[in-house]
Amino acid sequence: MALVLMYHNVVGTEEARAAFHPAHRPYVLTRGEFAGHIETARELGWRFLGVADFYGEGSRERKALLLTFDDSWENHTAVEVMGEHGIQGIFFLNSGELGWPGRFTADEAARLAESGHEIGSHSVKHEFLTLLEEPQLRQRLSESKKALEDACGRPVRFLSAPGGRYDARVARVAREVGYEAFFVSRPGFLGSVKDEFIVKRIGIAANVDAERLRRMLRRPLALVLRRKARYRLMRLAARFSRKHGGEGH
Repeated sequence: MALVLMYHNVVGTEEARAAFHPAHRPYVLTRGEFAGHIETARELGWRFLGVADFYGEGSRERKALLLTFDDSWENHTAVEVMGEHGIQGIFFLNSGELGWPGRFTADEAARLAESGHEIGSHSVKHEFLTLLEEPQLRQRLSESKKALEDACGRPVRFLSAPGGRYDARVARVAREVGYEAFFVSRPGFLGSVKDEFIVKRIGIAANVDAERLRRMLRRPLALVLRRKARYRLMRLAARFSRKHGGEGH
């Protein structure tokens, strides 16, 4: 019953979080909160996976976690905390946003890869892949993969969908352009990557403190079932909003 956790941004202090736009703030954790998550998980006997485990038997472990980060934020604080605990993760970057204020630069992404973390693609920019025509979709996924590979000097094997928006067409094109796994926001347990292209994740926002995470990890099956029910409702709401002129966020 291994789980993949999806984070976005970790900063040093509450003041640093308050500086973010209100739309981003719910996805920003402080150093203390993130460290508390790691310590809580370890207290409960959960092991943190690396990418090598992801391809092996680690995905079948009963209490194992893989950490992922979306959106290219310069997650230096998250990297520092993970380093203190000997944890490696996957950082999904928008290739077209490298070097933007508050984002990783290409050199920083390369150093992150050299230190043992995995660099994945979050497309070129943060646009919903489901809204792109297929030629444009193919171009975006190929361009981001190549740009990140050129920056980091190693293969980019994984893709994460901006906004969690994906469908069968997006997954098919992602596989065709060479990605080995496609990480989405759909809740579920980690399966074998050898058998499953879609990797399900559990989103972690700033409202998940250490005690709430403790309750979640004590009952992972209940966690996944609750998140699945919520996800289905959100998908229905998104479908309804598309019929009325917008996909929503």
